[in-house]
Amino acid sequence: MSLYFQETRMTDGINDRDVAILESALENCRDSPGCFGTWEFMSRGLKHTDEEFHVTVINETVIPIKTSIYKKWGILTRTIATSTPINGLLGDPFLENGQPILGFLDTLSAQGEVSLHLSESWNELLGPILSSIGFVLREKTRAHRIDLPDTYENWFKMKGVQRDTIRKSERSHLSAKRSGIEGLEDFYHLYKLSNKRWRQKGKTTQGVPVERFARFFELAKERYSIYFAHSSEQRSPIAAAMVGVMGKIATYVYGATDVAFGHLRPANYLHASIIKNLIEKGVHTYVMGMSNNDRNVERFKEHLGAYSYPVFVYGNGKRRNR
Repeated sequence: MSLYFQETRMTDGINDRDVAILESALENCRDSPGCFGTWEFMSRGLKHTDEEFHVTVINETVIPIKTSIYKKWGILTRTIATSTPINGLLGDPFLENGQPILGFLDTLSAQGEVSLHLSESWNELLGPILSSIGFVLREKTRAHRIDLPDTYENWFKMKGVQRDTIRKSERSHLSAKRSGIEGLEDFYHLYKLSNKRWRQKGKTTQGVPVERFARFFELAKERYSIYFAHSSEQRSPIAAAMVGVMGKIATYVYGATDVAFGHLRPANYLHASIIKNLIEKGVHTYVMGMSNNDRNVERFKEHLGAYSYPVFVYGNGKRRNR
């Protein structure tokens, strides 16, 4: 049984070897986790914070971790390590892998605070004994994903897909287009409208600055796309979504709509167009992420053929000094 360890400092992205490791792990991961938490973590760029990205490989299990070292007046104040959501352990859970992985997590937790996202299969293996090294279950939440079929027509027939809603949008002469970073200005305009609406409803406290969205593209190179829905009634787009693709896994990152055109159901139409594009690319899983227990958001995802699965979030409790 081999055991090897690799770390990489991430500054302007992840090197080709690390990308290959992550893509391979995602390709073979039964739980098909979201693949773009890594870049979202790194894009935050908090002031007075040194950040590193580490890829650790233990017995063919990939553990992606972002470490943030907070400093004040040049003095270390605390360290926080966060695993890449939606699954912090990429690979098949085997009992013989458990002890080396627990040893790694034990060492990591000794350095500071740790937040770890586990799939159901990994939780079944490690959950009962994580408490022995100081971890506690902080939250059990749910995420959604769509297992994409071979053709768009077969997706259109899947259980839960609201075919009539999508057909109605098509009859309303909506159209879709795909963009890279050049579409960021239009996307951000819609995002600010949506964020203002979310704040009024108490669903969020602050927005994401446009610089952070730009950082997504910088770090992930060409792995992000922005999709827009357009109406013949409006010159600017009425809905938008940012989606990342790595290998055969796609992840929905952020979206926004102009509620003045909500009667056209542009978000449903837009995601149908995205799914059609992903299927044509050979993508087999569309991860739609966690919904913060918002049932309306969950229903929207389920009307696209998505199904939910559990995510277990662990923390290491109080920082342990050794």
